[in-house]
Amino acid sequence: DDKCVSHELSNVSRSQLDVLRMVAMGHSNHEIAAQRGTTVRAVEHLVKRAFNAAGVDADAPGNARVIAARQFISVAGMPFGK
Repeated sequence: DDKCVSHELSNVSRSQLDVLRMVAMGHSNHEIAAQRGTTVRAVEHLVKRAFNAAGVDADAPGNARVIAARQFISVAGMPFGK
């Protein structure tokens, strides 16, 4: 949350951070869309932008959602919430 601190999540917007939190909680794009009251397609775009802002390469070997979740947890701690 502190923009003066340099870490992987310092370039993400509030919406992107919220989506990364939900990804870290294990929610699917469908679940995120339902919670946010939006379409799955909108969530897919937001997840992609969040990954880009956080420096997660969605095309790299491995699971981008797991990498993003690990980044979120390492910076923000275990997510709690909705």
